[in-house]
Amino acid sequence: MRAEYTDVKTTLLETKEVNPRNYANLFPSAHLTYNISLENAFQLSYSRRVRRPVYNDLSPYVTFSDQRNFFSGNPDLDPEFTDAFELGHIKYYDKGTFFSTFYFRKTVDKIDRLRSVNEDGFSVTRPFNLLGEQSFGLEFTADYRFKPWWKMDFNLNFFHADIDGSNIQADYTAQTSSFLARHTSRFSPKGGLDIQLRGNYEGKQRTAQGIRKSIYFIDFSVSKRLFKDRGTLIFNVLDILNARRNRYITEGFNFYTVGNFQQVRRQINLTLSYRLKK
Repeated sequence: MRAEYTDVKTTLLETKEVNPRNYANLFPSAHLTYNISLENAFQLSYSRRVRRPVYNDLSPYVTFSDQRNFFSGNPDLDPEFTDAFELGHIKYYDKGTFFSTFYFRKTVDKIDRLRSVNEDGFSVTRPFNLLGEQSFGLEFTADYRFKPWWKMDFNLNFFHADIDGSNIQADYTAQTSSFLARHTSRFSPKGGLDIQLRGNYEGKQRTAQGIRKSIYFIDFSVSKRLFKDRGTLIFNVLDILNARRNRYITEGFNFYTVGNFQQVRRQINLTLSYRLKK
């Protein structure tokens, strides 16, 4: 059991408007494991989680990307809370493990950014607390060592979610089914060389105001131990295909928005580190 108290206060100096947000909460968690044999086990768990608004979520100051599109925070934002239940089974093999989980999550006061456009065509995007979201799904995680120098990790997550934002607007509700996939291969050949290749994919999902399209990217890194293992040379490429883009469609009263932007482009890094002492 974890107890937390949060004290947040925003102040607009020009108008002297003060907005205090104080709340205390309990976060219980419980985990139970039942071993059927040395190779099989069931796990049952419950936890309560919190997502607090960060500075940009609370700041009322307006920024803009052009003369018609404005973005701001919301000082009246409350944290969102999630009750998470999970039932899992783990299977051990000689060269790896396989873990399957069924989960159910109920979130209240879900934080989501909503867009509105006035009669003059000016849009404002701000975060709001929706009534909540309920989701359930199946998640599979596995690791397997094909060779002494090659290890693979897999993660696959199928889920369905019901989103309820009817407290903001009656038609801000959505049902979505989608999946997430992640794969990592690690190669450790001789000579102090380590290579890693990672791929991620997030399927298309419906939101309270429209659709968030799929996202995918691939990262690569290689490291080499030098100077009698006291130095390390690391070369990595983040988003090899330069494809990690946020693509979406947002609809509402008197507007239809198609978005496609890239927050961070492909990055190439070369790093050399040296340890003076062990």
